[in-house]
Amino acid sequence: MTDRRVRMKRSTADRKLDAVKANIKAVNSDPKYCYTIPRAVVFGSYVNNPEFDTLGDLDVALELRPRYDGPEMESKENEARGRCPDSYGYIEYLAWPREEVLRAVRRSDRYVSIHIIGHDDEAIFSKDVLELEVDRWRTPWTSPQPTSAHGRSWSRTSTPISARLGTTTPPTASWPA
Repeated sequence: MTDRRVRMKRSTADRKLDAVKANIKAVNSDPKYCYTIPRAVVFGSYVNNPEFDTLGDLDVALELRPRYDGPEMESKENEARGRCPDSYGYIEYLAWPREEVLRAVRRSDRYVSIHIIGHDDEAIFSKDVLELEVDRWRTPWTSPQPTSAHGRSWSRTSTPISARLGTTTPPTASWPA
C-alpha cells in the first residue's frame, strides 16, 4: 500500500514556513537547547516551482552549532538527555540533544521535512534555495563565529593540536617491548 498524503496549498505552506521561522527563533533564544541554528534554508518544490498551487511538503535544512563549550556543553547535553522519552533506546538517548532541537522546529508537522546541513551537504539542494533570516551571530549564549568566503563557519579547533599544546612535534606513543 502506498502513502498517499494529501497535498497542501501554497498558502498553507506559507503559514507553515512562518511557524518554522518562529520555532527557530524560539530555539535560538532558549538556553535549554544545546544547539543553536545559525543558518536555515528552504529548498525543493516550494522554491523551485512557484507556479505550483499545491506542494507535497516543505523542505527545510538547518545548520546546528553547539551553544556551549567544553564541560558546560557536556553538562547541558546530559541535562537534555534527562528529557529524553523513556521508550527510546540507547542510541536515541545519546542523540537526544540534537533531536530535541529538530523536533522543536518541526513541532510534529507532517508536512515539514527537516534536513541537517553538514559541511559538504549542499548537494541536496536541487536548484535554488531560500535563505531564512536567522540571527546568526547574536544568540544570547553563543559568541560570534567567523565565516569563510563561502559562508561556512571555521572550526574552533582548526589549529593543529601540537600548536595548541605548545609543542612543535606531535606526541608519539611508546609501546612496551
